[in-house]
Amino acid sequence: MAKTFLHGGSAVERILLADDDTGLCELLTEFLEAEGFKVESIHDGRKVASRVLAERFSLVILDVMLPGLSGMEVLKEIRRQSVVPVLMLTARGDDVDRINRIDLTTVEFDLLETLAHSAGTAMSREVLVRSVLKRSFSPFDRSLDVHISNLRRKIGTYSDGSDRIKTVRGLGYILALPTEMSGQ
Repeated sequence: MAKTFLHGGSAVERILLADDDTGLCELLTEFLEAEGFKVESIHDGRKVASRVLAERFSLVILDVMLPGLSGMEVLKEIRRQSVVPVLMLTARGDDVDRINRIDLTTVEFDLLETLAHSAGTAMSREVLVRSVLKRSFSPFDRSLDVHISNLRRKIGTYSDGSDRIKTVRGLGYILALPTEMSGQ
């Protein structure tokens, strides 16, 4: 944790709050500062990543719907160079729109992102190895399967118990759409 400000002789945790709702920022800042945190607010997505990378923060609270750059785009930029904890905020309530606080490795994140771009469509092991692991495909290399297994464990199943990532025998993997979205 980044402790950089001294307040009354003790270190104060720094939080970056990125949300375009200034009223919400003021409310959260008041609450967090009353709990002893030092809070800095930014209201434009284009400024967040550079600020996070220029300073040390204990936590980033990031709105999904930022102007300039979306919260997801900002998170991707941050993750290229930092492991600072990020809490995603969203006003959306649907299960599909919810963001889960999940600790993924870079490979797992890239794998999930690649599968998500083609959600509902099977992707071959060869394509996944080349695009995510950035190496030549070997049918005897099981490292992709290990990453898939770890990712499945971390993201869990849909509320109906069905797998989010399914194996397509003889081909590869698919990020399955929830039953209500796929029309099943």
